[in-house]
Amino acid sequence: MANVAFFSPFVPPEWIAAHGLRPQLLQPQAGAARMKSAALSGVCPYAGAVIEQIDSIAAGRPTSGDADSEIVNGVVLTTICDQMRYAATFIRENHSLPTFLLNVPSTWQAPAARRLYRDELVRLGRFLVEIGGSEPLTHGLMETMQFHDAARRVEREKFSGASSSDDGIPLALVGGPMPLGGDGGVNDGGGDDVFAFIARLGGRIVLDASEHGERTLPAPFDDGRMAQDSLAELVDAYFGAIPDVFRRPNTRLYEWLGEHLAERKVRGILFCRYVFCDLWHAELQRMREWSPVPVLDLDITHDDDSRPARTFGRIEAFLEMLQ
Repeated sequence: MANVAFFSPFVPPEWIAAHGLRPQLLQPQAGAARMKSAALSGVCPYAGAVIEQIDSIAAGRPTSGDADSEIVNGVVLTTICDQMRYAATFIRENHSLPTFLLNVPSTWQAPAARRLYRDELVRLGRFLVEIGGSEPLTHGLMETMQFHDAARRVEREKFSGASSSDDGIPLALVGGPMPLGGDGGVNDGGGDDVFAFIARLGGRIVLDASEHGERTLPAPFDDGRMAQDSLAELVDAYFGAIPDVFRRPNTRLYEWLGEHLAERKVRGILFCRYVFCDLWHAELQRMREWSPVPVLDLDITHDDDSRPARTFGRIEAFLEMLQ
C-alpha cells in the first residue's frame, strides 16, 4: 500500500485511507540542518525542517527508523500559512515527488467557504487516484471514519488523563507546529520533549494547544449525519470545528482556550512561536490582553547557540513567578 504524507491537521487522514492509501502524518525532527539555515535566510525553521524531511522522502529514504517502511508516493501540504506555500513551491521545483497543495479558506462562516473546502477534498481525491489510489465507496468511507473516530476517542481520554495529576504548576502550551525530539526540549523546539523539560522545572503541561495537540482534533462524527452524507460530515468535523489562529475571524480559538483553561485550572501559558511565523507573532499581543493567566512568549529559532540557555532561564523565572 502506498503512503501519502501530510503535515497539517486540516488534511483528513480518513479521506486518504478511503482512497486505498495509507495516510502518514509527519512531524519533522528538531535539530534538522535546514532549521538553522532556514532561519538564517529568513524562512520559518519549521518550514525548513519540512523541506528537509521531504528531501529525504524524495531521495527514497524511509520516513521512519524502520528500514522496511514503505516509501511515500505523494505529499499533501496546505495553504494555512505562506511558509507552507513556499515549501510546496520549493518541492515542485526541486523534486518529482507528486505534491498537492490543499486550499483551506481562512474564512469559515460563509457557506461558500465550506463548499470550497469540500471541493478541495474532491480535488484531492482525484490527485490520490492519480498516484495509485481508488475511488472511495460510500460504505468504505463511513467505516474508515468510524475507525479513526474510535482512535481519537482514546486520544481525547489520554489528554484528559494527563491533566488529572496534582504534580507541578498546571500550564498550557499554545502555538503552531512543534517538531519531534531534540536534546533541549523547548530549546530546540521539540514537541515530545517539552513535557519532560517543563516537568524538570516544576511545571506540568495540562493543555496541549499546539498544532498537533488536543486543540486540532476534529469534532466527533455523528453517525446519523455520516450515513446521510459522509463527506459533508467530514467537512464539518474538520473545517467547521478545528479552531486555529489563521481562521478569520479566529474567535473559536479563544472560545476553545477559554473553556479549557478554566477546566484544567491552567495558571500560565507558554506561547511558542517561530520567529518568522507572522500568524502567531501577530496574535501574541491579543493573547496577552485576553488571557486570564500570565503568558510567556517563547520565540523559537535555531540560529543562535546561546538561545537554549536563555530559554531555559526564562521558563524557570516564569515558573518561579507562578509559585
